[in-house]
Amino acid sequence: MTFRSRLVLAAAIAVVIAVLGACAAAYVASRDSLVGSVDGTLRATATELVAGKFDHHPAAGLFYEFIDPHGNQVVFRTGAPATTGIPLPVSARAKQVAANNAPSFFATITLGKNPYRELVVYVGTAPVFTRTRVGPETITPIGLLVVLPLNGVIHQLHHLRLVLAVIAATGIAVAVLLAWLVGRTALVPLDDLPGAVEDVAATTDVSPPLDPGGQDAL
Repeated sequence: MTFRSRLVLAAAIAVVIAVLGACAAAYVASRDSLVGSVDGTLRATATELVAGKFDHHPAAGLFYEFIDPHGNQVVFRTGAPATTGIPLPVSARAKQVAANNAPSFFATITLGKNPYRELVVYVGTAPVFTRTRVGPETITPIGLLVVLPLNGVIHQLHHLRLVLAVIAATGIAVAVLLAWLVGRTALVPLDDLPGAVEDVAATTDVSPPLDPGGQDAL
């Protein structure tokens, strides 16, 4: 590989790394912002539900469920709904939160092959009865599961990936072209060097000077 080729390759690689790094950073920042917006909605909804502001007609795709430490659905004495109707998966970690043995957490889950964002929080203790067993109401710790669909976020991220792929491809093409032009311009004075070396080798006459070029020549 010639010196010019190595110079062009090095310059192109440096620019390509910068372009790909910028695209990756933009994607991660956008993803975190979109998911953070969903998390904020979940947090606000959970706060309202814990405060007793039950919405019998929740927003589309919003589901929630109150559980005891065993993962059973529970109903408050006030008659507030224990769930919005769709059964939510209850993990061992969620049961720990309901028992107040673990902190609240966010997670990404799948319901019916669709991605959802989930928030699990500890509500407190209250008189409840379960929907899975018959018996008197008891005082028990309660956890709350709230989920929202991520389909919109996934769609926006897919579109963003396409846009960033086009930007990255364009940036790489421009980087290679600019690197080639810069390498060609910077190394023009070296074009005469092979001929001069051959002349010296043939005649052993080193007296003819080489053109020094301009002040910015290599």
